[in-house]
Amino acid sequence: MNRSWGTPELVEVHSRTRELASTLNRPRALLFALWGQATDHWVRADLKPARRLAAELRELSNTAGDVFMQMMACCASGVTCFHLGEFTTGRIYLEKAVLLYDPAHRPSYSELVPHDARVLLRIQLSWLLACLGHLDQALFQREMALDEARRLSHPPTL
Repeated sequence: MNRSWGTPELVEVHSRTRELASTLNRPRALLFALWGQATDHWVRADLKPARRLAAELRELSNTAGDVFMQMMACCASGVTCFHLGEFTTGRIYLEKAVLLYDPAHRPSYSELVPHDARVLLRIQLSWLLACLGHLDQALFQREMALDEARRLSHPPTL
């Protein structure tokens, strides 16, 4: 049986993981659980809980002072804002995420997303910029994403 984002079984796994990570005071594990829960909501277009979870991710990452976690929190916030039509706010989060991105964390990012995180960020940012009418900037971000994807030669990202 295939268990994908948003399925009841995976929702339950993320919920239980969150409980355990909170109990054990493991911020990185909690990040993974909150990211999973937010993704479960995105795929079901249940965006208000996704927004709440993105805010929890930001709070957790700021408390931990962990740049990897802050980047992922900004990514979650930017993606959520995009889907809610909050393009200006989403742009702020995604631009911050691009600045916080560190290639040294690439293995950690790959545990959360199947595509390269920087490529994903730049694609999401290009969509937001296009929605805001900044077509030159959107095309620039898209080209940066394509160049990075080609350089990495990572099949899911390409």
